[in-house]
Amino acid sequence: MSDAGSIIVVGAGPGLGTEIARRFGREGMQVGLIGRRLDRVQQVVDELAVEGIDARAVAGDTAHRDAIREALDTLTAELGAPDVLAYNAAAGSAPGSPSEVGSALLMQVLAVAAGGLADSVERIMPGMRERGSGTVLVTGSAIAIDPWVEATALSVGKAAQRHFTHALHREAIDYGVHATTVTIHGVLAVGTPFDPQLVAEEFWTVHTQPRAEWTWEHDYKG
Repeated sequence: MSDAGSIIVVGAGPGLGTEIARRFGREGMQVGLIGRRLDRVQQVVDELAVEGIDARAVAGDTAHRDAIREALDTLTAELGAPDVLAYNAAAGSAPGSPSEVGSALLMQVLAVAAGGLADSVERIMPGMRERGSGTVLVTGSAIAIDPWVEATALSVGKAAQRHFTHALHREAIDYGVHATTVTIHGVLAVGTPFDPQLVAEEFWTVHTQPRAEWTWEHDYKG
């Protein structure tokens, strides 16, 4: 186990998930990665290994309670209770206005955005609470505040995720755990102010904040 601690990234595909893993791994943290497809997450592990970052991957679908719990149990058995949980799982493309979206798609998105987050927190929080420290970082979006009509399900999912994290912050701060959403006010794209590398740097900044600066939401506006 590394003296620098460990991070588990849920939703560790290419893009922001990889960059979060890289940024924290550069600080000497051991990295655990969870994604729906093991082959894709293993590619990230291989990429990080070239940079000397200690990472390992397991498959886990955040929409399925048993799968995400098993994945987290596997990683915590190897790494111990993580110092950081970064919840970056995304529901993918989910177009549809309020009059078109229907309950099936809405519930599918909620299962990933809020259900998977709740299951992840349930699994890792006891270890953080016992230790009296930890950080839970959730990838948020401005559509939780100002909904994107053409992607209503995603907006509702992000809103649910935002409120869950707000409630978690109020609970967890009492036992030394910082839970916050990093709310991104823009579209992730390489070479822009919303480059995943820059956003990952913001995740690190939030993680290292002194307790007096902890808030339940951190806005990233590029």
